Amino acid sequence: MKQYLINKNSDELLLFFTGWGCDEYEFEHLDSEFDVLLLFDYSDLNFNFVFSKYKKN
Repeated sequence: MKQYLINKNSDELLLFFTGWGCDEYEFEHLDSEFDVLLLFDYSDLNFNFVFSKYKKN
């Protein structure tokens, strides 16, 4: 699984699992006050991300 972080230096994280065939470029316009972790390309279901920074997930 691939991942792309939109970092707004927030203590809250929004997880977003994209649809098949989507990547991070389709969400470049996304405007959020939270950090957003985009997950895509499910050919491998393993991913590594440290969630300890966030107070709310």
